[in-house]
Amino acid sequence: MKKEKFSVRFEAIEKELIRPRIEAFKAGIINRDSEPMGVRRKSFWPIESTYKLFQPGFLGAVTSCHEIDGIVFQPVNRHYEPGRFDYLLKWKPPELSTIDFRLEIKKIQRPGELTQWVGDLHVLHLDRPFGRLLKVTNQMRQYDKKIIECKFVRDKGVCGWEFMRERTDKSHPNALSTAESVLNTIKYPINRDDILNFIHSFITKKRQEQQQKHENVH
Repeated sequence: MKKEKFSVRFEAIEKELIRPRIEAFKAGIINRDSEPMGVRRKSFWPIESTYKLFQPGFLGAVTSCHEIDGIVFQPVNRHYEPGRFDYLLKWKPPELSTIDFRLEIKKIQRPGELTQWVGDLHVLHLDRPFGRLLKVTNQMRQYDKKIIECKFVRDKGVCGWEFMRERTDKSHPNALSTAESVLNTIKYPINRDDILNFIHSFITKKRQEQQQKHENVH
């Protein structure tokens, strides 16, 4: 199956996994409440329908999701490749771009100064902190040596990493290459209009090329 193109694999997930499970639920063969996790197929649409994903109410009408936090652009005709797949593109609104770090909280005490706690943020394949939390509260000290998700904030001339939540589902932080890629999207953001305008221009160009090719044949 991994040698098949995406459209074939996509349909196989529905036909050979999702539908049989639904029938098994109905027949009482599988007890959903006893399962440690659920299974669902991520929804995909043709690239020319991307604009619909941003329309109010569209996602809620066709999926269980009610707001968009990112888009995956998946090649249609390529086979499955395990590991890093350079032909798959992911986009998130800049304000929702985050990095998973391993937090290390340190105590800093200088003569004549109050005790200060700092939070160094570590990623894989880097022997020094990738960044530092803007602030560390007493409550956050429970996350020392834990994997946490952070977002980059800019507020009144101050910028840096802000704690969002603990990632209990992860045992390792993001790799350096991933962290650098996310940081790059934060520094040089691509917004919704940029995405939609590029897609519109691309589709328009393709249609013009196809029309020209058709006219040349006739």
